[in-house]
Amino acid sequence: MSRSPDLALLRRIAAGRETEADRAVLAGRVRAYLDGAPAGATLDSTFGVARVPGHGAWWRAEALDARDAALRALAATFHRGEPPARQAAAIRSALLAYAASAWRFDRIETSPPAQYIGTAREMLFDALRACDEVPSISHIRRILVGSRSGRC
Repeated sequence: MSRSPDLALLRRIAAGRETEADRAVLAGRVRAYLDGAPAGATLDSTFGVARVPGHGAWWRAEALDARDAALRALAATFHRGEPPARQAAAIRSALLAYAASAWRFDRIETSPPAQYIGTAREMLFDALRACDEVPSISHIRRILVGSRSGRC
């Protein structure tokens, strides 16, 4: 998920999937940067991904969004109907067990091993891949009920 259209543009270009329109936008942004650099323009601001005071960096926000989505999917899929506190405790326990075992080897991978697809391990992998630390039970509970503190 991209946090801005400019970030999506940069990802398309990085993947070699840009269109002519993307190239024109890129050229315009580079011109704007070159013209504005003497006055303090940055590439981040030119591409709309500059850090906003009081908010985290875009890559941090994306990582937290990915982690939170994985934890919510895990709760919805494997702990449906349980109260959020019980879901959070079970998820933390599973995260701790995975982090102490297979994650030590899986962490070098960019996507979950094929045998994890469709299992709780897939979501545990996704959560730790996004944010390589296990949140507390209370933090997980806050994530499950729809809030986030902005930290891993």
